[in-house]
Amino acid sequence: MKPKPNRILKILICIIAFEFASSSKTLAQCSGGLQSENYYINLNGTGNNTWGFFFPQFDPSIGTLVAVDIRYIVSVNINYQIQNTGAGLASYNVKANRFDSLTVTSPGPDVILTNTDLQNVGSYSLQPGADTVGAGTNASPQFFHLLAGYVLNDSITSSVVGFLGTGHLTLYNNPSTSLSVTGGSYSLTNSFIDTMKVSLTYYYCNPDILPINITDFSVSKEAGPFAKIQWEMQNEIEGRKYIIQQSRDGINFDNTGLVYSIPSDNMQADYIYHDHIAPGFSGELYFRLKEINPNGYSQYSEVKTLDISNFAGMYLYPNPANNFININFGEGSTSGWDVAIIAADGSTVQRGFYPNTPNALIRFSKPMPKGIYFVRLFNLDQQKFNTLEFCVQ
Repeated sequence: MKPKPNRILKILICIIAFEFASSSKTLAQCSGGLQSENYYINLNGTGNNTWGFFFPQFDPSIGTLVAVDIRYIVSVNINYQIQNTGAGLASYNVKANRFDSLTVTSPGPDVILTNTDLQNVGSYSLQPGADTVGAGTNASPQFFHLLAGYVLNDSITSSVVGFLGTGHLTLYNNPSTSLSVTGGSYSLTNSFIDTMKVSLTYYYCNPDILPINITDFSVSKEAGPFAKIQWEMQNEIEGRKYIIQQSRDGINFDNTGLVYSIPSDNMQADYIYHDHIAPGFSGELYFRLKEINPNGYSQYSEVKTLDISNFAGMYLYPNPANNFININFGEGSTSGWDVAIIAADGSTVQRGFYPNTPNALIRFSKPMPKGIYFVRLFNLDQQKFNTLEFCVQ
């Protein structure tokens, strides 16, 4: 980490402790109690250090993040001694100034906590050569409690998406401490001792995780605006449903697909669903499965994160399809497109011509048996073939 200009940098990359505890708090969207995950670090300095350190982001596979609490607790003690360096009696007034700044940044949105504290330390009338507790230089310095357990905190319940991920947050603590003296001529010696505790607490709902009969659950990008949702099941049963859910913030999920269980003789099943991504979307998406059993009992899978760069090019949806497909051609053709749907055995199911259009709705001319199908697209301008794939369930 690079030092900031004109500041003393002390890097502390070690997280002192990790705590995990259940909380008695509950939220309406939590089926059970609200849980918490806490990180903290203790810093001991000399009043004007600059600190940089890391806390982990919240892993969305653990649960649904609903709030973030950032807390900064500071205590400051000052030792000082003033000596009258003038020729006669003089009066002095001493003030202490403390500025605290905690910044949470990268990759999440900046969160800045600041506080300025200005206090009168004391007023003194000193004879020449006398210090604040008597004549000469052998006297003990004065001691002043500037701050004792002062708390800064911020509770964030919206826009928590920046705290989600498997990376880390970077935090900077930039305190400054000083004394100012007004009065006659003087010499001042002082030292500062400060202690800061910085804590980050994630509050989250821990949804019921699917039992171990799901042996694999993955999400990956596909060509076009699609995410490939794939999972494997053990001990599969008839009448079970899987709802595919998608979220842009890791908190609010929308239902985007439905798959019915298809158990085999050995009670194993593999599933693939091609989830549609809104055209033009770029960023992180979050996916999970909601399993609904025949008795109505439902459970959730862990949450998977997918980084979606801006999709472009040729694609089709929905996939799986039942009665129709939409095709986005992704490139122009003033002469049009020759489009054929081909069955897995190579036979042509239906064929059509689509002139000078960026997309087309193709309704199936007859019921399509379950299986894999291919769409052969011929650009009449470029005399070029492209092929897309979909399935019917």
